[in-house]
Parts: sequence; C-alpha cells; structure tokens
Amino acid sequence: MEIILESTITCPNCGHQKEETMPNDACQYFYECENCHQVLKPKEGDCCVYCSYGTKACPPIQEGSKKTAVKRQGLWRPSDCFLKTVLVYIQDMLPLLNFTHIMPQK
Repeated sequence: MEIILESTITCPNCGHQKEETMPNDACQYFYECENCHQVLKPKEGDCCVYCSYGTKACPPIQEGSKKTAVKRQGLWRPSDCFLKTVLVYIQDMLPLLNFTHIMPQK
C-alpha cells in the first residue's frame, strides 16, 4: 500500500486550509494555524492533527498502526503511534540538552 504524505489541514477555528507534508515516522500532535494562530490538538481518540483535521490519515495509521489512545477498563492509555511520536521527540531533543552544569566533565 502506498503511503500518502500530503494532507490538507482545515483549521476548525477559522476554516483556513493548508496542504502540508506529514512526517512519515511519527504522528504530529500539535499544529499552529498560520492564519489565526490557534494551536490544534487531536480530537479525543485520534493520534494526531492530520487524523482529526486533515484530508488524509497520518502515515502510521495508513500503515495500520493502532490509534494513539486505546480505551481499556475505562481509561485512555497511550498506544503505538503516540509512543513512537514521543520517542522521536525525545531523540530530537537530546542533542539540544546540555547536562554539563549538572554533571561536570571529567
């Protein structure tokens, strides 16, 4: 199955539409509308803004990954797509962190 990376996001606040290229390795949890600057977050049960407000589902969902949250025993728990997003975010942020003030260099 071919993964489609282009999706048009429609802002629920102002109706502005913009075609975006989705990341192919994670779900995008936040998106700022360039028109009204509203920060979009996924609707409950969706893994990302593309699944909530886009014309195409995100690549992990297109590939068949489970949604971000799975309801078990009345609780919403993170699942595949969300955990992958968090891991990618942490990996991207690690080089920016400077721990030398906490742990001196030897």
